[in-house]
Amino acid sequence: MEVLVALTILSLCLAIIYSVFSVGLRGRRAAEDYEQATQLAESKLDSVGIDEPIQEGITAGQFNDRFSWRTVVAPYREIGRDESKDVRRRPMTVSVTVSWGDPDQRSVTLSTLRLVPR
Repeated sequence: MEVLVALTILSLCLAIIYSVFSVGLRGRRAAEDYEQATQLAESKLDSVGIDEPIQEGITAGQFNDRFSWRTVVAPYREIGRDESKDVRRRPMTVSVTVSWGDPDQRSVTLSTLRLVPR
């Protein structure tokens, strides 16, 4: 009888330990995905204005079979700012969104301001 009770306690402990490890592994995988998506978004954001011109509009594409990207470039509008005063450069908002995951879509968005010649 004591052996049966000991085996029951052991199986319950093993089930709990397995559950804790599986949750930890899922969390680690999600953190790795967010880290990779952030690095891809930073890379894409850095290439805007260098590898490709800064033009108003939306562009999209795929990094690989898991991650897709979308870039939105729009004029920056500040309330109360007279845009006619600055004739040399105008600010543009550049946002890059990297998405992944089919059943539950996840994404990372990074934004910055860039000055472009008029």
